[in-house]
Amino acid sequence: MFNLRSIQIYLTNQTAPTVWVQSGATLGELYYKIWEKSENLAFPACVCPTLGIGGHISCAGYGNLLRKYGLSIDNVVDAKVVDASGRILDREAMGEDLFWAINGGGAASFAVVLSYKINLVTIPNPVTKTKTRQKSSTVVGPGVEEKRLQIVRDLYDYMAAFVSNNPRKAYLNCRDVEIGSKSEGNSVDAYNEAKIYGEKYFGDNFD
Repeated sequence: MFNLRSIQIYLTNQTAPTVWVQSGATLGELYYKIWEKSENLAFPACVCPTLGIGGHISCAGYGNLLRKYGLSIDNVVDAKVVDASGRILDREAMGEDLFWAINGGGAASFAVVLSYKINLVTIPNPVTKTKTRQKSSTVVGPGVEEKRLQIVRDLYDYMAAFVSNNPRKAYLNCRDVEIGSKSEGNSVDAYNEAKIYGEKYFGDNFD
C-alpha cells in the first residue's frame, strides 16, 4: 500500500467537496493536501498524522470531529476495491453489502481497498483553541479562591460566542457516564432507553 498514496481533491461542487484518497496515504498527507486547497474544509478523522487512510477507515475512524460530523466512515461515499477474482469494483459494482463491510468491518477480510472517496466538511476559520496548564495544589489566602473562580467565569463568558449550541456535538472528551448502559428489561425497553442518548450522539445514524 506504500505506493498507493494519491490524493485528488475536487472542489468544483462547493456544497459537497470530495476527495479520492488512496489507501496507502497517511492522514497527515490528507490533512495537508486539504489545507493547501482550503482552510475551511476538513475530514473527520483522528489526530495521528502517520496513520494510514486504509486502516483508519476500515476500522470506522474515530476523531475529534466525531460529535459534529460522525465517524470517518459516515463521510465515505464511494470506494474502489480488488476482489478475489482480480476485478476492480466501485461502490455500485461491489454492492452495498460489501461497501458497508469495508467501512468499519476490517476491509482486509473482504477485499483489497485501493481508494476511498470521501466528503469534506466545513469548519470555521480560524478554529478556536485554548491552552491550559495544571499546577499542583497549594494553600491560598482569603479571597484568592474567589478571585480565581471569577477568572474562570470571565473565561466562560468570553468563550460563549465560540461554543456550539449543542455541546454534545462539540466536545470529544466530555461524555455521559451512562451512555451505552441500560437497565434490566426487555429488548424494546432497552432500545428505547439507549435511543435517548444514541440520537444525541449519533443523530440520524443511530437507527
